[in-house]
Amino acid sequence: MVKMKIILLLILLFLTSAYLTLDKHLYFYGKNDIDVYNFLPFKIKPDFKTQFIIDETLNFEKNFRLRDEHGFSIVAPKMVYIVDKKVEVSKIIKYCFNEKNIFVVIRDFQEKLKYIFFELKKDYFNVNIKDDISKDEWRGLQCILIENNSEQIKTIEELRNAIYLPFLIFMFLFLTEIKNKHLS
Repeated sequence: MVKMKIILLLILLFLTSAYLTLDKHLYFYGKNDIDVYNFLPFKIKPDFKTQFIIDETLNFEKNFRLRDEHGFSIVAPKMVYIVDKKVEVSKIIKYCFNEKNIFVVIRDFQEKLKYIFFELKKDYFNVNIKDDISKDEWRGLQCILIENNSEQIKTIEELRNAIYLPFLIFMFLFLTEIKNKHLS
């Protein structure tokens, strides 16, 4: 009986660990279930939620966005920036970050790559848009690829979701085992 509880507990710990690891990875794509992660600077959160659908096909690349701590989009498809010139976001290619900065590589509607640089200044974001950036500006940044990555993200999401049922089954067995111990 004790051996069975230990085995069930170890399986539950493994399933929980696997679920949390996959969910943490999905955070960077806005597809996490548990809303406790905050790895990006300025409390920015990646977001792919179906209530904000721009493209009815649920296309990941066309519906991914970055939001600030208040839930406002700071980069999203069809957003327009007017800094030195007008730039309209067609899609987000990738974003890169460290503890102080975020670069977002976008494609505009003329199919040109643009680099949006966010820097926090006291209580607001300073936004710069560049046509090109040097290799030095990329140094020390962690990058998350959005474009052409939807199949890999979908696979990770399906794997995470597949853990639900075994977790519930083993939790039921574990609780039944504990209950049987107390009744005997």
